[in-house]
Amino acid sequence: MTNLFTNILEYLLTVIEQANLITLFFSLTFGIVFAPVNRETIIVFMAVVAAANTINPIIAFFITAGATYFGYSLGFFVGRGFKAGLADKFLTDPSPLTKKRIARSYQLLDKYGTWAIIFSYFVPGVRHFLPVILGVGTMPSTQFLITSKVGSIIWTASFFLPGYFFGDFWTSFF
Repeated sequence: MTNLFTNILEYLLTVIEQANLITLFFSLTFGIVFAPVNRETIIVFMAVVAAANTINPIIAFFITAGATYFGYSLGFFVGRGFKAGLADKFLTDPSPLTKKRIARSYQLLDKYGTWAIIFSYFVPGVRHFLPVILGVGTMPSTQFLITSKVGSIIWTASFFLPGYFFGDFWTSFF
């Protein structure tokens, strides 16, 4: 088990070290809108690589936070730009899984208001639909963009900072 984990960790670290930061930016950006890619793992491993002085940690942090923010904003403006078409396709006749995620998004909005934007970063599935739902809705762009920026920084920090400060430490457990 230890060798398997070590091999996987070394492989992922090599991939991140060799990947261009722009490539990572776009994979994080479009992953939040189009596919449920596990960005948390990418962020933690970027932090571990930054801790090893392979990439600048400040640049790595802001690239990951910026990519997340840009992806959320993209989802919002896709919803804003295609209100009628998206509403018809996703909100009137969704698949059962999509219907569940949309319902969860509305529950968060009803319960927490704009705080739901920040909370949604931490709820897989919801984070893919909430920006689009808000774009289709009536939320002002400025309110969404400011709250989303705060959410992206908090969400990124919650994965980046532990990866950066404890990256070498947690590998000793496996």
